[in-house]
Amino acid sequence: MIKITNELSRFSIEDRSVTVKLPDEPAPSHFVALDVETANEHLMVCQVGIVEVQDGEVVSRRSFLIQPPENKYSYFCVRIHGITPGKTAGCPFFPDVWPEIRDAIAGKTVVCHNAGFDLAAIEADLDYYQLGDVEVDSVICTCTELGMMDLYSCCCFFGVQMERHHDAESDAEAAARLLLAYSSRRGEVVTIYKKTEKKREWKGRVATNPPEGSPFSGKTIVLSGVFSRWERDDLAVMLVDLGAKVTSSVSGKTDYLVIGEFPGESKLAKAMALQESGGKIRILKEDDLAAML
Repeated sequence: MIKITNELSRFSIEDRSVTVKLPDEPAPSHFVALDVETANEHLMVCQVGIVEVQDGEVVSRRSFLIQPPENKYSYFCVRIHGITPGKTAGCPFFPDVWPEIRDAIAGKTVVCHNAGFDLAAIEADLDYYQLGDVEVDSVICTCTELGMMDLYSCCCFFGVQMERHHDAESDAEAAARLLLAYSSRRGEVVTIYKKTEKKREWKGRVATNPPEGSPFSGKTIVLSGVFSRWERDDLAVMLVDLGAKVTSSVSGKTDYLVIGEFPGESKLAKAMALQESGGKIRILKEDDLAAML
């Protein structure tokens, strides 16, 4: 049986902020923080992160990359966490790692940021593979405790550092440290403001000293899809610093369309049409780009 220990009545939401009365209860002396990333709309899990905390200290961290059934992903999910079919090909399936996950959470207090989602994903896989049930002692949802505000904004407010957002182990540790942070301010009324994660800005960026002999110097490049080696914005910055001009749309001036997994169909179709009409554009896959780099 899973018991959600929180109420939704302690907060009010106004615009891009939430005012919440922090719980009066201290953090448990022993708990396990859990986070999952999902591959598709069926909530099939592709990554699980587990962080164990004892007396306010992280004592263990575990992360599992998991191959979803048929290794199927949706574009929306991949855009969020960057895990692609290529990253989980050859990884174990959920039943292979479930015994270790079950042993880590069974009978424990489980902490999640948005427990409804994380536990629903675990239950979806348990149902799909007919693996039975698991009992935990209790569940604390830091998202509910903090007025349904997102993890990044809450961490910014309480000064919790996030290493890699949407990496399951990193997010599990962030939820654990978030609980410890707000438990030290029990009973306070606080207002948490919505924060937007800053991405590396490449629009308008100009290379000040591109390396001599760069194959991208003076080239116009369009990126499309999700890349396994790089975040797309980081890749764009790197290419600009190598002397390229990175744009958002394919045209007759485009030298390279670089595609990852789930590329935009319209960009790919336009690039192929330009090739057929004798245009200079080349379509590069991620491995092709890596070889050039």
